[in-house]
Amino acid sequence: MRHSHSLYIFNQGTIYKYGEKRYKLVCMKACRVPGYEIDGFTRKGEAGNDEKLDNNLRRAFAAVEELALCNDWMWFATLTIDKTKYDRKDLGKIMKDLAQLLRDMRKKYGTRCAYLLVPEQHKDGAWHLHGFFEDLPSEELSEFTLQQHLPYAIRDRLKDGKQLYTMPSYQTKFGFCSFERIENQEAAAYYCTKYITKDSVRMVTELNAHSYYCSQGLKRKEVVAVGDVIGFEPDFENEYCSIKTFDNAEDALQYIDNGEENN
Repeated sequence: MRHSHSLYIFNQGTIYKYGEKRYKLVCMKACRVPGYEIDGFTRKGEAGNDEKLDNNLRRAFAAVEELALCNDWMWFATLTIDKTKYDRKDLGKIMKDLAQLLRDMRKKYGTRCAYLLVPEQHKDGAWHLHGFFEDLPSEELSEFTLQQHLPYAIRDRLKDGKQLYTMPSYQTKFGFCSFERIENQEAAAYYCTKYITKDSVRMVTELNAHSYYCSQGLKRKEVVAVGDVIGFEPDFENEYCSIKTFDNAEDALQYIDNGEENN
C-alpha cells in the first residue's frame, strides 16, 4: 500500500515462481518509489560508495539465486586455473577464452552447454570458478578413478562412492576441474551463493568485471501476484523485508490481498 504524499509503498508483497515447484513471497516493509534511493528526496545515482556496494551485493546474490533455482542444471563444477597456462589474476581473459571453448563445443556437438559461474578469488589474487552446467556433451567428460593421481579431496569423495568427472579439453587449456551430477538443486544453489560476498563484489567492481557469468537465454523467475500482504509467519525477516517460501502457488496466494487481480 502507498500512503498519500509518500515516497514509499508499505508492506507490498510479491510472489515469485522459481522453476516448477518453488514459490517465494517477498514482503517489502517500505519500498521506495522508483527514481528515489536514499530517504528524503535523494535521487537515484546519488548514493554513496558503501550503499552502492551493498546494492550491488544484493543484486548479484539475488541474480545468482534466481538463475540457479530457475534452470534445469545437471552439473555442479569447480574450475581452477593453472598458473603455468594463464595469468590467474586476469579474470576477463579467462572468461573470454572459456566462453569461446563452450561456443566451440556447441558448434561441434549441437548441445546447449548453458552455464552459470561465480568467480572466487584467492588471497594472492588468483581466481577460480564455481557453478552450474546444463547439456554438456558426454564426449567431453571423463570419469575420475582411484587409479589416477588426484587431490586428496577428490580421492576421499570417490572412496565415498561419488562419481566425479573431469573435462579434458578444459584441463588441457586452463587447469584442473571437477564436475558432479546435482542431486539437490536447492542445496547446490545456496552453496554457490555463499561465494557472493562484499569482498568479491568489491574486487570485480574494481576490475570492471562481473560477480557472475552466465549464458544468454536462461530462465528467470516469474511474477505470480503483487498486492498488500495480509500477514504471514516468515522464514526470514530483517528490517527491510520478510520472506517465506512455498511448494505451490495456492499456499502463497492466501497471503496476498486481491492477488487474483494481479499478474
